[in-house]
Amino acid sequence: MKETAVKETPVKECVAKEVATPAKEMSTPAGKDTPTPAGKDETPGSIMERPRPKGVRRKAGSASGSSDGRASPSGTPDSPALPRGLRPQAASVAMSQAEKEGLRQQAFGQADQFEVLGAKEVAAMSRELRALDERCEYLRKTYKSLRAGRQKLHGRLIGYLKSETLVFSREGLLRQQEALLELDRSIDDWIFKLERAENRRLRLRQKILEHVAAAMALNTLPEAQAQATPPGSPVRVISPAPLRIDRRGVESIKVYADGQVLSLFSDIEQAVNQMCEAVG
Repeated sequence: MKETAVKETPVKECVAKEVATPAKEMSTPAGKDTPTPAGKDETPGSIMERPRPKGVRRKAGSASGSSDGRASPSGTPDSPALPRGLRPQAASVAMSQAEKEGLRQQAFGQADQFEVLGAKEVAAMSRELRALDERCEYLRKTYKSLRAGRQKLHGRLIGYLKSETLVFSREGLLRQQEALLELDRSIDDWIFKLERAENRRLRLRQKILEHVAAAMALNTLPEAQAQATPPGSPVRVISPAPLRIDRRGVESIKVYADGQVLSLFSDIEQAVNQMCEAVG
């Protein structure tokens, strides 16, 4: 029986056939970070004896599950389903007045600890959040493509090793193992990028939500300030002018007396006239 030798495949050609890795990442604000290679300290041992780390799979699965906003269908204790509430209109009808007042006071107390941002800052963070959504989706698709390519290459290598008619040379087997190792390092790098983008996106979303809560509590601040300030000075009330009496309409009475009394009466009359003119 003739033995057929398998043609050796270079590492770059093998990786290019199995995985279509994009040459350039998306130009997003969060794509400026350069991740550190995750597999530099690994020794090129037997790849057949080196399974994928379970921790990496768990991290990638949790990152993809949290970004989609859906709970895992398995219902494992690691990812319990989040409670669902009511919209404000429905909650105002379903809840009692005491419960609504307690929730409102609790929300105001927590909102006082948050910070209110400017309109320009909120707009910039919203744009960055939308860009990060697109970047996370791109990184997730690339990671899935790399994982599928590695599984295909690994399955093909196992098929070659199980075959009795094919004989592998030592150099050819080493090249296939190096290709798998290169794929593993690339997958680890993309997982690192995905985790960084996910963390940044979660921080931005939390900051925007805190701003919204603090902005909703702005309506209660003027009332608190009004209670803390002392009462203002009383308003000045203008008193009405006194009633003026026209001296022309007053009848004069002639008094017959000596000269001193007449001069005294004339002085008094002049003083009264001056007072009336001053008031008028």
